[in-house]
Amino acid sequence: MKKGSTADFMSGEQFEAFSRRMLAANAIRDIYDLAEQLGVTVRTINRMRDTGGDKMLALACQALVNGLTPFDEVEVPDTAPVLPKYGARGRPDGSKDRSPRKRTVETEDEMRARIEAEVRAKFGLPPEAVAEADEEVAA
Repeated sequence: MKKGSTADFMSGEQFEAFSRRMLAANAIRDIYDLAEQLGVTVRTINRMRDTGGDKMLALACQALVNGLTPFDEVEVPDTAPVLPKYGARGRPDGSKDRSPRKRTVETEDEMRARIEAEVRAKFGLPPEAVAEADEEVAA
């Protein structure tokens, strides 16, 4: 599987095993029934048999295997909180999305200092001992 491909979450073999499991459990009769339950076309089912699928497909298959009903059949209480909609310009207060995926790049010196501090804290070593270990590794 290539990194970043659509099959990052479910391979074609896993999808085939899922469809066989559904047939064995009499949850589906044929490929048309499976396509209807997943909300896709038969052509898409055949493609997923070859290439697998994304996280949404993997979660949908897991839900079907475990007998979950579609969400529109679930009763949601009126007191449930509402998720606000945000546009491309960010939140209503003007702030932008602060995704945890956005990371700063650590330089080699910063990384070395951080690791040295972690080693000293974990093992209670003086700074000289860490420097000596570095010299031994470099030699």
